Amino acid sequence: MIRVFSAGIRRIPHWEAFLEKEQTQFADSEVVVGWGHKPTAAKARSYAKAKNLPYVALEDGFLRSLDLGVNGAAPVSLTIDPVGVYYDATGPSQIETDIREAQTWLTPEVRDRARRCLDRIVACDLSKYNAAPSVARGWLEATYPTCRGKEKILLIDQTRGDASVTLGLADESSFRRMAADARAEHPGAAFFVKTHPDVAAGKKAGYLTTIEEMTVISDPVAPLSFLSEFDAVYAVTSQMGFEALMLAKPVTLYGTPFYAGWGLTQDRGTAVPRRGVARDVVTVFAAAYFKNARYVNPVTGECFELEDAIDLLSDARRANVAHRGTIVCAGIRRWKKPHFKAFLSGTATTLQFIWNFDEALATAKSLNTRLAVWAAKCTDEDIAKACKAGVPLLRVEDGFIRSIGLGSDYETPYSLVTDSEGIYYDPAGPSDLEGILNRLAGNPADYAWELARARRLRRFIVTRGITKYNLPVKPVRLTAPAEKHVVLVIGQVDGDASVVRGRGVMKTNAELLAAVREKRPTSYVVYLEHPDVADGNRPGQVDAETLTRCADEVLTGVPAAALLASVDEVHVLTSLTGFEALLRGIPVVTYGRPFYAGWGLTEDALAFSRRRPGLSIEGLTAGTLILYPTYWDWTTNQFCRPEDVCGRLSEGIQPKLPLWVRFVRQIRNLRRTLA
Repeated sequence: MIRVFSAGIRRIPHWEAFLEKEQTQFADSEVVVGWGHKPTAAKARSYAKAKNLPYVALEDGFLRSLDLGVNGAAPVSLTIDPVGVYYDATGPSQIETDIREAQTWLTPEVRDRARRCLDRIVACDLSKYNAAPSVARGWLEATYPTCRGKEKILLIDQTRGDASVTLGLADESSFRRMAADARAEHPGAAFFVKTHPDVAAGKKAGYLTTIEEMTVISDPVAPLSFLSEFDAVYAVTSQMGFEALMLAKPVTLYGTPFYAGWGLTQDRGTAVPRRGVARDVVTVFAAAYFKNARYVNPVTGECFELEDAIDLLSDARRANVAHRGTIVCAGIRRWKKPHFKAFLSGTATTLQFIWNFDEALATAKSLNTRLAVWAAKCTDEDIAKACKAGVPLLRVEDGFIRSIGLGSDYETPYSLVTDSEGIYYDPAGPSDLEGILNRLAGNPADYAWELARARRLRRFIVTRGITKYNLPVKPVRLTAPAEKHVVLVIGQVDGDASVVRGRGVMKTNAELLAAVREKRPTSYVVYLEHPDVADGNRPGQVDAETLTRCADEVLTGVPAAALLASVDEVHVLTSLTGFEALLRGIPVVTYGRPFYAGWGLTEDALAFSRRRPGLSIEGLTAGTLILYPTYWDWTTNQFCRPEDVCGRLSEGIQPKLPLWVRFVRQIRNLRRTLA
């Protein structure tokens, strides 16, 4: 049994999952859990001592969350310490023991894994909190021109009275001494003070905000890219001091944090005799991020690994940073507004909804901000107006793993794409997706992490039968002779935006079918008619003579996913079925310019001047399903990963529609029936 004295611990989402190991270990006994050195922890420790029970201390992990804990963000990681607390140098702790005894657990495999994770955290610019934007190289000199040509020294402030300061064997005088030493040791340098996020947010006070001749930086910035701008770092006990070590920066300490005393830092705080052995950064990182931290997916409530936490936070951070500022949304229908509010949300985002495009454009211009539109409803005239006004457009569309059910049935999406360059289905101009895929094709070695992740994601999608709409599928038996090469031709709606924009010279399904028969004269050709076309509601019907001459079998009302296992090849204009066939290793021939063509993965009837051949299927998966879309979990109302969405879909979990949306859908269906 786990005995908890803190109501705060019980309010942590999925707190029991963090203690899964203890629940098993103490299934027939009792363990007491407390939070760091909070007042409630003293009561818990006393109880444990009086009852002779084991005690475990919890604290925030080193990769905690997107937003600040004081803003209510659920933690992705916690440290679990049965010995002490990692920031308490007054006594031993588990992290201290693990660093000192690293030779007993740090195998070459663990070291390699730690190195990869450390490098990935640096590449993704992740830290304890992850809502702040990265800074570009040279940001410091561009923002503070007086520091150009000078040595740049950073002093890291902390929150006044924080337990990590006092238990790190430091006090207010440590900060004053740090400032004096930095000045004395770096004459002529430019000095900067970085305040703690809680201080910048006005939640708490700091120590160094009034130091003369030092520039105080309170702007929200991602720590790692920020730290990379400095030549040397001075800290007391801040985690940012260790992050500076991750960047190979020289660090001078005036307290005794968990990373002091191992030969990595110049230590001017109180020495701890329990340490005193040399350890490198990778060893300390492995002890902190592997051995002492545990990770729980806030979406599913299940334990996962550090690598998964890195993916979750980097995906959420990318979306959060991309949406900073005010975004004006033009012409968004009422049922889609909640989707925009979710997918375009952020810790520093404001949305304005204006129905009339011209009015929205004028508002965006007056605010000097971006205009978000639903891509399929945005005309060339609208685009021209935005360009003339100098207003950046964000084109929004459904993602490629969307929902259980169709968007035309108002089903809530799990993914959307927001494209600042164009939109993926319009090959007339570049798009963000095209840029991502070109980079993946040209520099695959730089994307080893993403490609490995894409390989796992693709395997899950194929195994679980995940598609864009995930409608119920029963395998369909074709009448093709066993020896025949079977070709599946996907019909589309002639007026569909992706067809109009991406079809090239071919304009109709009849032309497509005729071209396939000419290309594959001896194959067994199966033509799958689009359901809206078959019902007569949308243009694209193929005349009877062409069907008889060019198709061996015509199907209607069958999901394409039900046929993929039975065919040898897929031919399309621009249909997403081509992409889903590629994921399953089925050869694809394109006659238009879909986003997945032109990379060397498909046989293409048209040329692609901007696209770089040589893209792997993992690269296509990484760009299309990981790096381009944004994913949102409607159960927990937060950004999530494609892996989480695929998990929801495979479990049959689709958000329930509001009553008024269901009513509108019923009225529409009734009108269609009567028509």
